[in-house]
Amino acid sequence: MALIFVHGITVRRERFDRLLKSVVNGFHETGCGLAVSGCYWGDLGRSPSYTGVSIPGFSAGVRGIGMAEAVQREAPLMTLLVEEPLAELADLRDGEEFTLETAGFRPLPPEVVQRNEALRGAETPVQNRILDSAVTFADPDNPIDADQIITLIHGVFSVAARADRRLDAQALCAPMIRAITAGLCGIGSSADDLFTEFRWNQAAGEVEAALNDRLGGQRGIFSDLGSTALTAALRHGLRNRVMPGLSLFLGDVLSWFRNREAILNRVEEAVIAAGPDEPLVLLGHSLGGVIAFEYSAQATRDIELLATVGSQVGLFGELGVLHASAQSATGNLAAPDRVRSWCNLYDPDDALSFLAAPVFDAVTDIELDTRAPFPASHSEYWNLADTYQKLTAAVTEL
Repeated sequence: MALIFVHGITVRRERFDRLLKSVVNGFHETGCGLAVSGCYWGDLGRSPSYTGVSIPGFSAGVRGIGMAEAVQREAPLMTLLVEEPLAELADLRDGEEFTLETAGFRPLPPEVVQRNEALRGAETPVQNRILDSAVTFADPDNPIDADQIITLIHGVFSVAARADRRLDAQALCAPMIRAITAGLCGIGSSADDLFTEFRWNQAAGEVEAALNDRLGGQRGIFSDLGSTALTAALRHGLRNRVMPGLSLFLGDVLSWFRNREAILNRVEEAVIAAGPDEPLVLLGHSLGGVIAFEYSAQATRDIELLATVGSQVGLFGELGVLHASAQSATGNLAAPDRVRSWCNLYDPDDALSFLAAPVFDAVTDIELDTRAPFPASHSEYWNLADTYQKLTAAVTEL
């Protein structure tokens, strides 16, 4: 059985080659035996001369955004922390300033002295461990400089040392893990690109192991103090990081509508190259899911499985902008006639993934948890074994 992978937004040739290799390896590890090949169309996307100069910044006229209630899930919190990694820890600051005490006016509380000694003893080993492992999670297009890692970790430990005296080193472990992971993502991902090869879960695992080994804490525990006051991150706004990538997404979408026939011809070439007699699986990520759907609607051969991942097919169908979107007897849109089975994988924390089942007939929505904040969640699918396992299960059910 042949599988053709159609990439999504903001992917260009070198990145596509690495991404396709990851997809091939991911399916190989499931033992499904699919012959995986790819369809590249990125050179037909938005203009390479785009620089984002039309996007208003938040450097002047900061907008005050209130926060009505506590953040209850980790991914939305991490989305904020990618913009302002120290926000949660800064909000854990002790009610009484330690500066005067460290200057000799008053002695530090014994529990704070003990905690901060533990933090000082952990800082260098944590730095060294993250430095050694950075190559395993960094985006090859955006390598993380060692000095940036050292500066980030030192800043996190310094702010942690000013935390509320009721919080020991173990209690600070979770917000420190979040701060370092978010900081690594921020310095290891391009601010103008929604598709990144930064491996969020790999980085989080390395940071978690490094801090837990030294401080004995647990990842994923929210502090009642820290989860309710991330005003600093909100005031800076997510537009600094998210908006440039969204504009690139819009650029590729507009290019898709402009170059639709040329892009679909690329898919046809990949299908022919896969062999005319092979059962066919089409796998599309993001806008690639829309492309795979549109190809399926005009295909002259059967498609055993259409798999859309982190895709906007449901959105485009609901908006009525798909070329092939005939209404069925149920009132929903009909799936392409040539498609035997269709599954749509999405993560609720990925702002560019949409449900398809409420809009189309004969499609199954499958929820994934990438455990990453947006925009990292939009590309983290391909770093998760769960993605390949669910897709392999869909193939074996045919």
